[in-house]
Amino acid sequence: MLAPPGQARFESTDFKNILQWAAPTNSSCLQYHVQYKIYGELDWLNVSNCQGIQRHHCDLSAATSDVREWYYARVRVSCAATGSKSAWAMSRRFSPRWDSKRRPSSLTSSPLFYFVCLIISGKDEKCRVFFVAFSYVFEVKNQVIVMTTDCVSAAKVSPPSVRLNSSKQGLVVQVKASRVLMRKVHNGVDNNIYVVHPGGKEEVYEVASGSKLTLTELKPRTHYCVQAQTVIPRHMRSSDRSTAKCITTD
Repeated sequence: MLAPPGQARFESTDFKNILQWAAPTNSSCLQYHVQYKIYGELDWLNVSNCQGIQRHHCDLSAATSDVREWYYARVRVSCAATGSKSAWAMSRRFSPRWDSKRRPSSLTSSPLFYFVCLIISGKDEKCRVFFVAFSYVFEVKNQVIVMTTDCVSAAKVSPPSVRLNSSKQGLVVQVKASRVLMRKVHNGVDNNIYVVHPGGKEEVYEVASGSKLTLTELKPRTHYCVQAQTVIPRHMRSSDRSTAKCITTD
């Protein structure tokens, strides 16, 4: 087995969150693969632009954009010539809010209703405003504060979890959106369920989060796969599809 990368850690300045690591000693023919997850979630997610790379860093700013969350990241190496892979090297728990360093900038504090807005006269001229339960992103345009998006709309939506159970009534599909997402949104979360038939044909069903779907018209002794996608209509946001779960009917 290949030796894993060393010293996997986040380096963050002004919310640009970069995972860095050191190359292992046997550093020939190596490619790196990076995953991340939100603290409290079970599933690790691939960082799409950091798969099979040769550099020793990965920009996770988009994946770790919600400053209220804590994150982990991990990296491993593979060698295409031999097909071997290393164990994962995991970072310490990371919080953009608490762990991101700030470049020196001039700050103006303005009390607005129930919150305080820090106008940062820096490169991005952006201001993050925290309510009791929600976070909004503002931009400074010609000295006017303009709300651009809320925290749910800005953050990456994690795919839901899928459970399959074969019963006398049919194939029961249960889909749950991530606990972290439900804490933020509470309601208005739907799920698209994709049933993949042999040959690749797909059927799509829409169900509310936490609901069950029973598929009754499936062929016996046939292999089916199911994927799900979380949809938040009022924020016009959706997740990637979940990993496929497959089952052969009785």
